[in-house]
Amino acid sequence: MKRVTLSFVFILILAGCATQTQQQAAGTMLGMQLGSMVGGAVGSVSSRSARGHFLGTAIGAVTGAALGNAVNAPKQASAEEGRETAASSDKVERRRADIEQRIQSASRPTGVKVGNAVFTADDGTAVLSAGGYGHFSFDIINDGASAVDIYPLVKCSNRNVEISQMTAIEDLAAGDGVRYTVTLFGSNRLKDGSSELTISLSVDGGTYMFLHKQIILTKKR
Repeated sequence: MKRVTLSFVFILILAGCATQTQQQAAGTMLGMQLGSMVGGAVGSVSSRSARGHFLGTAIGAVTGAALGNAVNAPKQASAEEGRETAASSDKVERRRADIEQRIQSASRPTGVKVGNAVFTADDGTAVLSAGGYGHFSFDIINDGASAVDIYPLVKCSNRNVEISQMTAIEDLAAGDGVRYTVTLFGSNRLKDGSSELTISLSVDGGTYMFLHKQIILTKKR
């Protein structure tokens, strides 16, 4: 009876190990062995019978297995969290690299050109003030042979200069041109100096190509 019951306990513990990782299973088995040794010794002393020894062994094995699994579980969870964090960081890095690759310096898109870029502040000067607004305007001309969709992108080197949302130019016919304008706003942290505006275009959803840059002056209040 002792062997049958003890074997049954051992089978239950092995079944639990089957659903664990290799590290957790090793911890469970080690805990079971140590627990059975200690439990058997305590059972023998307390009851002074084979039955007491057996019960102590069985209870010690189950308790030791549970403790061994519990010790290794946090390590496993920590390792999984570390892998998830690393994967998330890699994803962000790939996304950043993809954006940088799309906004690259290259020859202008075939059949499209930019010209006559002008910045004018709302106060009539060519200087953007902290807390003030200005307008950056330029011509986009399709000198190609067919109509195209154009997606402008204006960026500023100064993070204290905000730029209005840009819209696409759809179906710009061959030989036609448009005057495109974006609004700039200088935050209260804007200081005396200069900033660089860049113009890039995407034609028919292709890669953004750098076409023009312009320096504007800034000043604090």
